[in-house]
Amino acid sequence: MNDNLIKIINLARQKLKENSRSIMFGDLANGVELIHDNFNCPIYCEFLKVCNGARCGDIDFWSTKYLMKNQFYLVNMRGGQDAWLCIGQVLYEPLMLNKQDEKVYLFRKDELDGAPIFCFESFNDLIENYVFGERYRDIVTNAENDEWYIFLKENNFFQPIIKGNRLT
Repeated sequence: MNDNLIKIINLARQKLKENSRSIMFGDLANGVELIHDNFNCPIYCEFLKVCNGARCGDIDFWSTKYLMKNQFYLVNMRGGQDAWLCIGQVLYEPLMLNKQDEKVYLFRKDELDGAPIFCFESFNDLIENYVFGERYRDIVTNAENDEWYIFLKENNFFQPIIKGNRLT
């Protein structure tokens, strides 16, 4: 996980603390220091060290407590746990990280053996452009009325560069 994404997460965490209504639409848990990579997925372990689970509007990322409990989605996936890790969900549809190509795929929960709904170029692409970026609206219906999207917009998260403690 690159330094810019860590800054974005930390700034969002700070802005959420300043917003008394944030509990309704967002939560970025503190990271955990020690992670046992039982799932052989270093890129997601890096995220968990910064943010041990998150709720970002309609996007959820599993914490270490719930990660293994949500791998039941992999039963019918080609390659199973050797190839995939279910890292979260978008409106109850599973987000699957492919361990070989490190892309993240959004599937329909009842069509896991079919084509994905969406493919993100990488985990970092998902975080930067969709979770904390304007492209959130590409995967969440009616995003303009979504509290997370409004929070991002009001706090200038759609700007690409962070300088100091402020987004510019």
